[in-house]
Amino acid sequence: MWWLGILALFTQGAGLNMFSVNDVSEKKLDINSFTSACLMSAFDRLQNYSVEHVRLITLITLTLLLICIVIMYISYCARAGLILAANDTEEKLNNRSKNYFLKGAAFGWRLFGL
Repeated sequence: MWWLGILALFTQGAGLNMFSVNDVSEKKLDINSFTSACLMSAFDRLQNYSVEHVRLITLITLTLLLICIVIMYISYCARAGLILAANDTEEKLNNRSKNYFLKGAAFGWRLFGL
């Protein structure tokens, strides 16, 4: 059941606070240094880059979306399999099948729809 628990953690929040370092307070951002001309220049460069690389941005976005969907599906199948395995263990069934992931796959799309 450990591997089902590890796979189920793919979509759980880790609760990490990466900005709790004391040195962050020393690196303050000077808001007065941003001028409208500087911001417009940065916006124009970003707009030109996005227009020139539409195919690349679309491909990367669709690839990341597909990877996220696959990871979520694997995690939800493992979560459902973990619930089924815990239920069988609690009821003391002698079902030692290692296919709880496949049993959970029947509920994976239902959990994905929630």
